[in-house]
Amino acid sequence: MDARETYDRLKKERQAAVAVTEARSDRISTLRVVTVLGAVATTWWLHRTGGNDAWVLAFVLAFGVLLWVHERVHRRRKLLLGAVAYYTRAERRLDGDWIGTGDTGLAFVPVDHPYALDVDAFGRGSLFELLSERRTQSGDRVLADWLLHPAAPPEVRARQAAITELVPEVELRERLCLRADESRSDLELDDLQTWSLRAPVLQGRRVRVLVRLICVASIAAAVAWLGFGLSVIPLVVITALGGLVTRTIHKDVHDVTLRIGKARIELRALVHVLRTFAGRRAESPWLAARYASYAGAELALGRLIRLVDWLESRRNQMFMPIAWLLLWTPQLAFAIEDWRKRHGHEVRQWVRVAGELEAMSVLARQAFEHPGDGFPEIVESATPRLVAEDVRHPLMREDRCVANTVTLDEPLRMLLVSGSNMSGKSTLLRTLGLNVVLALMGAPVRARRFVLSPLQVAATLRVQDSLQEGASRFFAEIARIKVVSDCAGARPTLFLLDEILSGTNSHDRRIGTEAVVRSLLARNAIGLVTTHDLALTEIVATLGERATNVHFEDQMTGATLAFDYTMRPGVVQKSNAIALMRAVGLEV
Repeated sequence: MDARETYDRLKKERQAAVAVTEARSDRISTLRVVTVLGAVATTWWLHRTGGNDAWVLAFVLAFGVLLWVHERVHRRRKLLLGAVAYYTRAERRLDGDWIGTGDTGLAFVPVDHPYALDVDAFGRGSLFELLSERRTQSGDRVLADWLLHPAAPPEVRARQAAITELVPEVELRERLCLRADESRSDLELDDLQTWSLRAPVLQGRRVRVLVRLICVASIAAAVAWLGFGLSVIPLVVITALGGLVTRTIHKDVHDVTLRIGKARIELRALVHVLRTFAGRRAESPWLAARYASYAGAELALGRLIRLVDWLESRRNQMFMPIAWLLLWTPQLAFAIEDWRKRHGHEVRQWVRVAGELEAMSVLARQAFEHPGDGFPEIVESATPRLVAEDVRHPLMREDRCVANTVTLDEPLRMLLVSGSNMSGKSTLLRTLGLNVVLALMGAPVRARRFVLSPLQVAATLRVQDSLQEGASRFFAEIARIKVVSDCAGARPTLFLLDEILSGTNSHDRRIGTEAVVRSLLARNAIGLVTTHDLALTEIVATLGERATNVHFEDQMTGATLAFDYTMRPGVVQKSNAIALMRAVGLEV
């Protein structure tokens, strides 16, 4: 299926359905007016003739039915409009018009993460912003976790099979997004999980029995008074007793109702996600395991939602006196606590599964929208390995992105990339880093062929000084290089060092760069180093077969500076710094 054609077709279908529901809504509105006018006319007629009042009741019932139907039509229209907006966003995404429209995910990024910000996995215009559709926080959290932590090869292969199975499920993703939109909250997901695992409240069995007895006695006294004309005094006494009992447990009851009230929106979001996937059969083991892990969750969570809805009904002014008579709030508090004792330990698992299914659906959407992207081959290797043929940046429009091929395989372990300003050196580093991140979260990559062993990406592309901390750019960079070195010491690493040690003099830079590179290669790491300083290209000669020089360059056509963003072997032979300064009007 072509993504653009599919989105356009489904969008037009939803727009046509919106027109139908709007026409139906107009007809129902007319019928409601007719019903009201009919009721008024019938009342006037019966007042004059003394006829049967049942006709008025019939009009009232008809009006109530119309209200109910009208509400359903409005809800249907709202969902359809949401679907139109969903496919409009999808079309904008295909056009590359998505930056600044989503969540940056920065709240999920830990301090000093080795690559999250450097390769644009998070932040404005990042991979997280592209993938995330502001669904439930559980989905965002799992997606962030997958972006931040590379998966082991068996898990990567399992996710690849799951993505393949979900790729054609376009309308499932629509339903999932719409349901999440209906119930999404800015509340922290921890509200629901914390509530489910907290210490028991309202444990007194005697108080529970007493509450139920008072409720039964109140009903009996009310029936005796209203139905048989007996004294109202028993009802007053029993109601007063109920008030005293309620007062003794008020603190615990309030605690229960307050906490479940805070978690109810995330609870609805969780149920909506699980219901979207309910009843589906899975071919991939990954999906089959997730579907099996929440068997029975829909019924259990549905019951909890009903209890919460009934609890909320106590706020209705018409129902409030009856709720007081029946000790409605404490009884439901006891019922909610009973539910938590039976199922509270399962909530964390259900939340995790819902988040994983959401995250998997957005990876499947990415694969559907970019059918040219392929799954990488994850290989077990004694030494780090990366083969990226015709690799492109996954966040750029495909028709504007230049492909390059990078091979880091024994004996070659490092590329030293020289080149002029704005020629594509940093973009190449981000291209490789982000594709490795995609590969090791189980997603397709933007390359004709992509082979890699399990790698930890570590980069220095966004090093900045800090006035608040009194740190120069050079100090910030060497601190960042220490993070890269620590990663290489712990696991196989792909290092991406941009304009290495640019904050110091050429002599120290030459010595320091060679020391850093030798240390990383000795720790079984592979990677790329970019530089403007051509003196650093001499380091390659000291490393033998383990390193080679490559470069990017520009072309001057008259007064116009042009780039082809193509990587070439060897050291760059020219610079564009003077041309760029003259281009902005500086006299040099």
